[in-house]
Amino acid sequence: MIITLKGSVGLSRSLKYQDVTLEFSKIAPSLFFGFERRGRYDLATPEKALLDLLYLRSEIPLADELEIGEIDFERLNHFSKKFPKTVQSKISHLIPSSN
Repeated sequence: MIITLKGSVGLSRSLKYQDVTLEFSKIAPSLFFGFERRGRYDLATPEKALLDLLYLRSEIPLADELEIGEIDFERLNHFSKKFPKTVQSKISHLIPSSN
């Protein structure tokens, strides 16, 4: 689980709680978008969560770790344009061509 806080200060850090590791990461204000309100919480869309993962972790997860069925590829493509080119190139093979 990755928790991204707009106003987080300092370096990224993690906290182990029960059997879950929570990671707190600071993200550029220009990348703080792509959330949906669920109850009292703003949760990242699947597309934004994947892009954040690639941005923060710098590597593509193994294919069996991804649940691509939840991904809206048009939204993923649109959101990816706001990220650095390195992230865009990592997801380019995930987006089906329109040919």
